[in-house]
Parts: sequence; structure tokens; C-alpha cells
Amino acid sequence: MLSEKLRPAQLTKEAALRDLAAESAAARVAAAEHFALLPSDEAPVIEALKSCISDHEADVRAAAYRALSASAQHGASWAALETLLDALDEERDTKAKQTVVLAIGQCLSEDSTANEVEQVVGALTPLLADADADLRFQAVNVLGEKAAQHCANALIESLADPDAEVRGSAAAALGDIPFPPATAGLLALLSDPCPSTRLEAAMALVRRGDPRGIKETASFLADNQLCGAAAHTLYRAEPNPTLLAALLAHQDEAHPLAQPWVGAALVRCGARDSGERLLRNATRWRRQPEVRALARQLLRELAEHADAAIAS
Repeated sequence: MLSEKLRPAQLTKEAALRDLAAESAAARVAAAEHFALLPSDEAPVIEALKSCISDHEADVRAAAYRALSASAQHGASWAALETLLDALDEERDTKAKQTVVLAIGQCLSEDSTANEVEQVVGALTPLLADADADLRFQAVNVLGEKAAQHCANALIESLADPDAEVRGSAAAALGDIPFPPATAGLLALLSDPCPSTRLEAAMALVRRGDPRGIKETASFLADNQLCGAAAHTLYRAEPNPTLLAALLAHQDEAHPLAQPWVGAALVRCGARDSGERLLRNATRWRRQPEVRALARQLLRELAEHADAAIAS
């Protein structure tokens, strides 16, 4: 079949619709992927994709899940979401089930109804206790990003998950919602054995305005991999004495990638000389063009902010 040799985006809609029922699994996958790349909310397409949900090949089902989520974003929101929620109950392949979870999350938007959000929360929350850590991780990610305020208690329970990535993802989600009962669990994670999980908990506390996360966040300013996230979080924090002390304590050891944010944060906290010194040093990093660009951008923004403050 010619369409088997074509990439998904090269197929016509008619050919892709026909190939959703082809004998070849590769052709069915390519056809479903076509509608993931070029989504359609037309009834014949949605019905054909629904038929793929019962395909005996997990790869075909996964491609159909992705196509349905794309269709939801294109206008077929409820039809796609309803089908994916049904598929979640039936799917037995672990990787394909992870794809369903991600697809369900992509169906939600700011325009989703309260009923749609409620159904998604009801379907995904039980997965937080699933035996598969990857599936728990995907469920926490989707719930945290799309509906954290509707399942905060469940996310708090995930702070004690045996998997470090699940704990970290739950902490990140709870850092973005005003839910006081989460504070104790986040504080407990500051002594987590996994560095990235400790940082997620610390940054969550900082975003919630809790200064008890500042010291731990600042301790990652020299980390090769985690310094950027830590520095950006501190830059966005509300200036306060605890933040200033932590920045001054770690400014000299900050990784080059973190220095522009640390310098700008120092300026925001009132330590203009120290902050501008770091920023000017960062503009001279020959081997780090992205650091130079960020430092120059932050210097411009700080100057504009100062000019605006004087003018007002």
C-alpha cells in the first residue's frame, strides 16, 4: 500500500481515513498520526478514531489517543474526552495507558467545563495509587498542571510516594496553589534523599511565599543541572531579608548559568552594587553566549524598571 511509505503529514485526509481500517498496523499508526499532526473535528474522523481504541495493537491505540487529544484541541472536546475516559478503563498496556493519561490532560483547557474537570479528576486520581511508578508520575503531572486545586489532598498524599519523581512532581504542583495543608508535607521533603525532589519542595515553598524554602533553594545555585531553576525561582521571589542573606551567601559560588538571575535578584533586594557586578561579569562569558544574552536582557529590564520608578 502506497500510503505505508508516506509520512503521516504527507497523507491526504481521505487516505488517512481509509487507512485507519487498513490490514497493516503500520498503516493504521501512520493514519492516526496524520490526524494527530493535522487534527480534525469532523464526525467521520472522530468515529474512525474511536474504532481504533479497540485495535489489538497497542501502538495503534496510542496513536489514536494522541489524535483524539489533538481533535479535542481543534474543537471536538467532549467527544474526544469521553472516548479517552472510556479507554482509560479498558487499556491494559502500560505505555499505551500513559499515553491515554497524557491525552486526557491535553483535552482540558481554560474553556473546559466544571463537569469535564470533575470527570478527569475522578478518573485520574485513583491512578496515584497504581503499582506502576511511570503511570503515577504521568497522573500527578496532568492533575498538577490541569486541576491541582481540585485534588490537592490527593497530591499531598503523593508527597510520600516511594518514587522520587512522583514526589517532586506533586511538590511542584502544590507550589502553585494556595492550599495551607500542603505546607507540612513540603517542609518534610526538604530532607528528602533525592536532590531534585528537595529542590522541587523548596521552590514550591518559595513560590507560596514561605521563606523556609529559600535556604534550600539557594544551596542549588552551584549545581550544574539544577542551578537555573533554583536561580530563576529566587529571582521571582518577593524580596525579603532571608532572600538577601541567602543570595549574598551563595553569590560567589553560583554557577555561570545562575549568575544573571542571582545578580538581578540581588538588585531587586537592594544590593545593587553586588548584583550589577555579577550581571556585568556574566556579560563577559565568552563560552556562554546564552548567559551573556540573559545578563544583558536583565540589565536592560532593571534599568527600565528604575527609570519607570523615577518617572512615577
